[in-house]
Amino acid sequence: MLIWARAVDPALVSALGYATAADAVADERGEVLRRLPRGITLRHPLAGAGPVVFRKLRRGRVADARNEWHRLHQLPGLGVRAPVPVFLATVGEHSAVGMLEVPGEPVDRLLAAERDPGRRRRFVLEVASAVVARLHGAGLFHRDLYWSHWFARSLDDIEPQLIDVERMIEPARWRRRRWRVKDLAALVSSWPIAGDVGTWARLIVRLDGRLDRRLLRAVLRKAARIRAHVPRHSGAP
Repeated sequence: MLIWARAVDPALVSALGYATAADAVADERGEVLRRLPRGITLRHPLAGAGPVVFRKLRRGRVADARNEWHRLHQLPGLGVRAPVPVFLATVGEHSAVGMLEVPGEPVDRLLAAERDPGRRRRFVLEVASAVVARLHGAGLFHRDLYWSHWFARSLDDIEPQLIDVERMIEPARWRRRRWRVKDLAALVSSWPIAGDVGTWARLIVRLDGRLDRRLLRAVLRKAARIRAHVPRHSGAP
C-alpha cells in the first residue's frame, strides 16, 4: 500500500507520477547522493518551479523505512524540526520514503567555515542543546547525531533540522544513559575543532544543570572510538 502524507499538496503527489507502491520503490530517477549495498538516496527536483523531493530506496530493513516515517511525523510535535514527509511505500522487503528537501547546509560545513570560536560555541550551547534536551527529555535518541545530520541556513538559525532519523529509538529508561553517551559522542567526534573539552563540559551543564564528570569522560572515550572507526562503505554515489 502506498501511503501519502495528508499535508502534501495533491499537485505534488501527481507530479511524482506514482500509481502504486511498486512504482515508488522502483523509481531511481534523480541525482544519486548516497549508494550503499542495500539502499540509495536520491535528490529529485520536480519539473518547473516545483519542490525538490529526497527519496530513500531500501532493499530489506522495511522497519527502518517505517520508523523514519513515524519519526518524521513525531518530531515536529516535540519542537524538533525534521524534513516534511511526502510518502511511504513498501512492497515485500522493498521500501521507499520521500520527503521535501531541507533548506540550508549541513552544520558540519558551517562549523568548519566559521572562524569565530565563540559563534560556534553559541550554536552548540544555545541552539543544539535545546534540540538535544527536547529529544532526550522525550526519551528519544538519534543514534547518528553527527553534525552532518543537522541542517541550518547559518549558525544564527535557531531552528536547525535533523535528518536521517530512521535509527532513532525510545529505549527503556534503564538503558538511556548508554544512548545518551552515544548521541553526545557523535557531536564531539564530528566537531571540526580538535580538543575543546570545555565546550562539552558546558554542554552537559546546560543539559543537566551540573557537570557530571563521569558522563563527560564516557562521552570523550566514546568519541575517540568513533573517530578511530573506519566505515565499511563510504556511501559514495
